Amino acid sequence: MKKIVVFIALISIGFFLGNQYSNQKSKRNELTIEKKLSEISKERDKYKIALDEIKQEDDVKEVSKKNEDREDILRDFSYKLLNFTSIDDRNDEIKSYLTNKCIKEQGLDVKVNADFNSIGSIEYIYQETDDVNHYIVLGNDKSRGAEHDVLIDIIFGKDKINSFYIKYMEIR
Repeated sequence: MKKIVVFIALISIGFFLGNQYSNQKSKRNELTIEKKLSEISKERDKYKIALDEIKQEDDVKEVSKKNEDREDILRDFSYKLLNFTSIDDRNDEIKSYLTNKCIKEQGLDVKVNADFNSIGSIEYIYQETDDVNHYIVLGNDKSRGAEHDVLIDIIFGKDKINSFYIKYMEIR
């Protein structure tokens, strides 16, 4: 009987020690897994930050390229708007820069048969800070014996000019 009690006690102690060892091993495994997950998370965050920086750089480059393209369009458009030998020729020249809506609003598809020369130049191009599609072009113009300062208010719609207004001011 004593042998059975001792045997059961030994088995119980062995079972208890085995269970403790298993619990410690599980805790070590959990800590190792948590540590690896933390390292992976840190690496992922580094890559995410790097990708975000690359995306921001690409966005800045894209906006910069778009602004350069628009300034080229503005220079070409304004030059053709201010330098012409007849209104009809000028209207035909600038139509490629305008949306259909703008062409109709400005009445550029109507022939006016007004033949006179105009010579002009562009001095400055400004972009509105609140509306990236809004530009102001300042220049001067000589036509029909008078010299004027010119202000052209231009609003883009995608890649073309959606509307423009030109204001002439006499130089004194």
